[in-house]
Amino acid sequence: MFSGFDIIVDDNIRERLLNYDFPNLHIYPSIYIDDQDQWHEDRWYLTFTERFDCWDRNTSDYEQDVAPVRLGGIEYHQIYSLRFNQELFAKTPLSQRLLFKLGGSIDAYIVAHQSILTKIFGRAPDNGAEYVRVSDY
Repeated sequence: MFSGFDIIVDDNIRERLLNYDFPNLHIYPSIYIDDQDQWHEDRWYLTFTERFDCWDRNTSDYEQDVAPVRLGGIEYHQIYSLRFNQELFAKTPLSQRLLFKLGGSIDAYIVAHQSILTKIFGRAPDNGAEYVRVSDY
C-alpha cells in the first residue's frame, strides 16, 4: 500500500505503468518543485476515478464507535487493521485488482499487488517510498 490519496511518479515508472491496463487509473503530466526550487518536469500525477471497496467488514479492525464519514452516498471508515474480502476477490479477475485505490476507507490507500510492486515502482527505500504489506497493516 502507498499512504496518500494520489502519488507523483517519474517517467520510468510511468513507462512501466503503461504496459498494463489498470482500471480507473489516469495519468497526467506534472511538475514537481523541490525544497531548493529545482523543477522536475519528468513527473506524472496518478489518480483513480473510482475506488475498489474490497475490505472485509467482518475481519478488519475499524472504527465502529463513531459513525463513518458519509460523502455522496458513500461511507468512509477509519481502518486500523485491513483484511480483504476473499469472496469478492474470488469473483474479481486478478488483472482488475493489480493496482487500485481502496474504497470505503477514509485513507484511500493505493494498493499494488505484490506481483507487480517492484516491477513497476522499484525497491523501497531506494525510490523514496515505503511499502506496507496488507497483512502487516
